[in-house]
Amino acid sequence: MTRTTDALQFIQRAKIPVTLFLNSPAAASYTSYFKAIKDTGASIQDHTVTHRKLKGQSYDFQRQEIEDCANRIQELFGERPYLFRPPFGDYDDITLKAARDCGMRVSFFWTQTVDNGKVFYQTTAEVIKPGDVMLMHFRPNLADDLLGALKAMKNSGLTPARLEDYIPRPSPA
Repeated sequence: MTRTTDALQFIQRAKIPVTLFLNSPAAASYTSYFKAIKDTGASIQDHTVTHRKLKGQSYDFQRQEIEDCANRIQELFGERPYLFRPPFGDYDDITLKAARDCGMRVSFFWTQTVDNGKVFYQTTAEVIKPGDVMLMHFRPNLADDLLGALKAMKNSGLTPARLEDYIPRPSPA
């Protein structure tokens, strides 16, 4: 994982609304970097502890991956995640049950990926639709990826938004 200050500065200057799905070791290793992004209005959500494939694993394994990550993120950033993205987008019914049982309100999957500033579409339409999720990683070209995503959204007549703007945090019980 690469933490680039140019990506952080781009997010800050352009006020790009982002939702981060982090595994807990990365969150713990680069806490100050992710706190700086969180300070822009971003939220930090659950992406498991080990980033292992969940599909086909036992309920206990999957629940522990999700729960332990959520606990660590809450400890590091002061808010418990309530959104979840399974590693590799690979899941089964057990994954979804484990996520719900850990308090995850929604599990997300991407519709486009962005790498080296280029958008890779999952459909032949090559258009971004309202509600689509764009997957990016903390790689050296993250600022280029953000710019490529913003251009693709503009070309589709859309404005970026945080997932939390549409799926708010549940009220405390």
